[in-house]
Amino acid sequence: MTPYLRSANVGYGRLDLSDVLEMNYDPVEREKFGLRYGDVLVSEGSASTNAVGMPAMWRDELPAPVCTQMTLLRLRAREGVCIPEFAFHWSMWAYESRAFLDVAGGTNIKHISAKRAKGMTVRLPSLDRQREMVAELDALGSASEAIRAEADRLREVRARLLSALLERTIDIESAELEI
Repeated sequence: MTPYLRSANVGYGRLDLSDVLEMNYDPVEREKFGLRYGDVLVSEGSASTNAVGMPAMWRDELPAPVCTQMTLLRLRAREGVCIPEFAFHWSMWAYESRAFLDVAGGTNIKHISAKRAKGMTVRLPSLDRQREMVAELDALGSASEAIRAEADRLREVRARLLSALLERTIDIESAELEI
């Protein structure tokens, strides 16, 4: 039995490994569908258009071998041509700009085929420039994540404050005197 990832495991830039299923893969299938560090997994299709093209990067979170199901596109950077982190950021752009959705076929249930994905244009800067861009995008991503965390914390503080005011556990007049 071999663990494998499916669309349900791919979230916005993250993998959810809380529910990884297993099935039999023969050695040839393990080679064909096996994951390597840096592979970008893209949700190929879904009843929800919001999930079409959603990417995440495999970083050897589970011991090998781990495979993919055919509902995921696996993008693998070619050594000397592209770095995995750039492929991931490009995939995030393709998801956010709806470029993946634009190439998806189907009417009710959209899905990207490998053939359609291969037809997408990718402009690759030099490897040095890819590394620079990745560093900039990673820094922006970290800052954005910190801002989201702070916004969540402030929403929590506000909810507790409103609750305390409604329950009258905070005496406004006393609080004003303390200021």
